[in-house]
Amino acid sequence: MYRHHRIAHQEIERTGQRWIEAQLNRVRGELLIRHKPAEIAAAGDAFMRSVAVARRQQTSTDEDLRVAGCHQPRAPLARPR
Repeated sequence: MYRHHRIAHQEIERTGQRWIEAQLNRVRGELLIRHKPAEIAAAGDAFMRSVAVARRQQTSTDEDLRVAGCHQPRAPLARPR
């Protein structure tokens, strides 16, 4: 079950192409919860890595656009009450 994830992570490290890294960590967390509920801490770690990667990638994109002079600030998302 995890062999493909391990291979995908190795490819990310080898190529530096990180566009799918957040999604890969999220799926790993879901698989752990579904198939190995005793490893809930590892699933939580995978979800936290997923969020951290997504935030880092978004920040990088915003910074790249700002440097290129193309940045349009986004309106903050409304939080449900």
